[in-house]
Amino acid sequence: YGVQLKYETARGGMKTTVFDEFGINTVIFYPVYINKLTPPIVLSLLKDPNWSLAYSDRISVVFIKRGSVPDLPVLDKEALWQYLIIHAEGEIARKPKNIANYIAIRDIYFARGEWDKARQVIDRVKLIDPNFSEKEFSGAGR
Repeated sequence: YGVQLKYETARGGMKTTVFDEFGINTVIFYPVYINKLTPPIVLSLLKDPNWSLAYSDRISVVFIKRGSVPDLPVLDKEALWQYLIIHAEGEIARKPKNIANYIAIRDIYFARGEWDKARQVIDRVKLIDPNFSEKEFSGAGR
């Protein structure tokens, strides 16, 4: 519980230092979606070059800190990125007026550093809800 609490309250790059502090070298996350959103921890580890994707399926992921397990085969992270994007786009197609679905894909694009795509998503949201304020969702996934 202490690790989770510290991780949830950490900001920016401090999140992975919590893992170092507690000596964590393996992170298993199930489910990969919570309320249709990809948890920030999954996005953070996916973009972090110090963490390898060791396993992934429709509902779970396993990340291993690089160098902690010798000779461990790792997966290409791009496949998981694409899966998350396709899943988020599917949620938008199913419920095109649900702003949370757009925020989910915006967070993925932010985590990937694809700022233009993230901005395009917000522009789409503003067409649905002209009163939309990013401040309401500013902490999600960043």
